[in-house]
Amino acid sequence: MIQTAIDYASELHKTGMSHEELSSVKDIFEVVPQVKEELSDPTVSLEKKHLVIQKVFSKNVRNFLQLLCDNDDISLFDEVCKALKELEMTPEQKESTAVLTYVEAPSDEQLAGIKSFIAKEFRNQNIRLEMVQDASLKSGFVLKVGSKEYDWSEKARIEQLKSSIAKAVNILEKYGVEYALMHTTNLYPTDPALVRLGAMQELMREFPDVPVGLSDHTLNNNACIAAMALGAKLVERHFTDYMEEKMRTLMEQSHIIVDDLDAFVESYHGPVEKLYVTFPNRAEYEKAYEAVRKLPVFLTDGGWAVDLEVMSRDTDKGVALRALAEKLGIAREQVLAMGDSGNDCAMLRYAGVGAAMGNAGEQAKKAADVIAPSNREDGVAWMLRRAARGEV
Repeated sequence: MIQTAIDYASELHKTGMSHEELSSVKDIFEVVPQVKEELSDPTVSLEKKHLVIQKVFSKNVRNFLQLLCDNDDISLFDEVCKALKELEMTPEQKESTAVLTYVEAPSDEQLAGIKSFIAKEFRNQNIRLEMVQDASLKSGFVLKVGSKEYDWSEKARIEQLKSSIAKAVNILEKYGVEYALMHTTNLYPTDPALVRLGAMQELMREFPDVPVGLSDHTLNNNACIAAMALGAKLVERHFTDYMEEKMRTLMEQSHIIVDDLDAFVESYHGPVEKLYVTFPNRAEYEKAYEAVRKLPVFLTDGGWAVDLEVMSRDTDKGVALRALAEKLGIAREQVLAMGDSGNDCAMLRYAGVGAAMGNAGEQAKKAADVIAPSNREDGVAWMLRRAARGEV
């Protein structure tokens, strides 16, 4: 929550103004949005704004609204309302109430996950979840429990992105480097629903003097055409395709494919660091797993559900992570590890905090201390932010 809004709320609380009194203003803004638009418009004079406030609002809130207009802070009104409501809550209420702010109401599955997260994080099964809709978040959720806030909204991601981009832009301009800004996603191929051209438009608004475009990873030209229609100065097409035979195609690109594994093993006399085997289906994988699991080796899956990794029993990611931590003089308790597959389990168990992504396999989830959002929901970034704030 913005500190300026908290400061306004604190002063209102001292004067005895209640959240309910401000709610009447919020109701007017929702019913007649043109009023808030006029009060927010920098081209409208303060004199005219004060006149609107005198005509529309009750006497007890006029001075406060005029102060917001004078300071060009009318955009903070909703935040002030939230802050004032929190100030009115008793300590018992703060501990037993969580506020979930959303754009689209969460599904039953998402809601169950959020409640489970709250119960685990705060060791309290009886926290009441209050639901608040806020279209300004664009998408995602913001969860607030007491003084802790977990912001998984697109609005927050965009603000963080703009801040980091601004730093790079300042450096480039300082040294006179020619540049353009390209909006993109890191998925190959990208689902059209995940292109998020709205983020490209945010870049255009934030950096109006910079050429902004789209680096497109979808499977056709529609996203590029839409981007140009929205004002993109340049577009870049990445030609991507699905793997028709998925695993076999991937293996052919990076491995030696043999028709007779037994004959290959018999004829090969070089060193073996790892045996990696991919099976045509899960049944074949499980058959091989049962045959090998009692041998004195380290055995795990590689994350594809039909692949098997066989290595020395003294070798795993946990051993490697411990060796690295000792070499760097980092205590185990200070280590954060993140993973999503069976071959990550030893590493997750060794780390002071082990986090599995929401899309991880069951083995990884059981080995982890924390379950983060999935990789498509920026699970790694979510975990790093928590660590940076000292929440893990």
